[in-house]
Amino acid sequence: MVSVVITSYKREKLLNRAITSVLNQTYKNIQLIVIIDDPMADLSHYSQFNDRRLEVYKNSQNIGAQHSRNRGLELTKGKYYMNLDDDDYFHHKRVELLLYFYLGIKSSVSFVSSMSSKLSGGINGVMFRPKKIDLNRILTSNKVGNSIFTETVKVKEVGMWDSNLLAAQDYDLWIRLIKNYGPSYILNKRLIYIDDLHNSGRITNSENMLKGYNYCLKKHRYMMSDIQIQYANFRLSRLREDKYSFSDLLKSVPVEMLPYESIIFTKKRIEDISKKIIKNV
Repeated sequence: MVSVVITSYKREKLLNRAITSVLNQTYKNIQLIVIIDDPMADLSHYSQFNDRRLEVYKNSQNIGAQHSRNRGLELTKGKYYMNLDDDDYFHHKRVELLLYFYLGIKSSVSFVSSMSSKLSGGINGVMFRPKKIDLNRILTSNKVGNSIFTETVKVKEVGMWDSNLLAAQDYDLWIRLIKNYGPSYILNKRLIYIDDLHNSGRITNSENMLKGYNYCLKKHRYMMSDIQIQYANFRLSRLREDKYSFSDLLKSVPVEMLPYESIIFTKKRIEDISKKIIKNV
């Protein structure tokens, strides 16, 4: 059995889409656990799905995403575990393909995932990942994404989700899994859709994002090389929206991350120029 855990807070419409994407999987032996972090939520709405595989719970008080994820993890019955954010959704073959991909890897493996598609399209419309992600690669940056497939016991044995983190929770867990169980592998198929078309609930570039990444850096700094620490500090500076030149970028970014950071730099400069033009019209 594969247990899928979704946590949600006041995003009913998006949550419905996520639930539907899991229940419509080609692989049917699924337990879907939904933890709603809103004590005022009306759970009667979810009876419409009429599917015994769906289990919906609400917290008696608002406890936050990490505690909710851990509550869901504790309720799992499946040998295998997957997570899904409520504003994203699965390709209909994601569970089936990742299960067989995981079972087909003969060497040690911490978890598997896939490429993803961003609904915004554009330059970053397709999120590419390296095929194999070892400890060195994951310490450089989160090349996995935000959803994985693994054995439930592995997530529990590394301490589950860190409730102290306000952001970068997935990145922290991926590091710990790879450190303890070996590399992760990425299937070369786009099997999850990342919805970045709305702002509700996304914490990118917020104070929580900065605090989360800073905490994650301090937690794993002892394993990182000098260039990895330098790059982590560069990303924190970028998240603070500090000004930097392309020369600064070249000095601080590892070669493998230059294409990604160059795109961000270019897009930001184009936005700044556009704003100046509009202001002067």
